[in-house]
Amino acid sequence: MIILLHFHLKNPVMWGKKKYKDVQFYTEVGEITTDLGKYHHMQDRDDMQSEQQEREMRRRLNAAFNGFCEKVTRLTNEQFDFDTPFSDLGFYGVPYRSSTMLKPTSSCVVNLTEWVGFGFNLFTNG
Repeated sequence: MIILLHFHLKNPVMWGKKKYKDVQFYTEVGEITTDLGKYHHMQDRDDMQSEQQEREMRRRLNAAFNGFCEKVTRLTNEQFDFDTPFSDLGFYGVPYRSSTMLKPTSSCVVNLTEWVGFGFNLFTNG
């Protein structure tokens, strides 16, 4: 599971000698393991418990992220606007000659986990 914050800035920032309008921060959460043992029926309880723990961790991370977004919005007098992609409506596309999962938000279609990130604004301001 990846937690990712992507900022599309109005004014670019300098990093080295290049200007960037899109900045991302991400972290991977959890462990990726595979049990290659052949006695799966003996570990069903452990598997169910680990799945339950993962769901609980995901719920807590979502609550923490939503709290962070609300706090930043409140402290900045709503100068920041946070948007979350609709994962259920995602579809595969080929924006830069490689197949990737595109997800719509309320105002654009994005893929932020592949480099180069992709964002297509659905609405333009006059």
